[in-house]
Amino acid sequence: MLPSTLREKKHYLSVEIVSEEEISENDVRQEILDSCRSFLGLLEFARAGISIISSRKSGKKFSLVLVTDRKYVTKVRAALILISEVNGKKVMIQTKGVSGTLKRLRQKF
Repeated sequence: MLPSTLREKKHYLSVEIVSEEEISENDVRQEILDSCRSFLGLLEFARAGISIISSRKSGKKFSLVLVTDRKYVTKVRAALILISEVNGKKVMIQTKGVSGTLKRLRQKF
């Protein structure tokens, strides 16, 4: 196992998605990953290590937690802002916060 100084540092983003109509969780996940892939390009997308680790749905709202390399947090946030539709249904995406630990992210947001 690598020492902690050599491991990639991860940051966690809390994201809220509000839609006008019902949309499926898989469509939202796919749109987020596609948007990040097209904005960053394949190489930077791979280096960023973007993944969705948890999601909650309540009505027309989604709350997601994304994990990414700390160097790419601003670029991932920019890619998320560019999403305006999921399967032809309008959505609004907000980043509620960013944290270095999952525990602190859940406490704050």
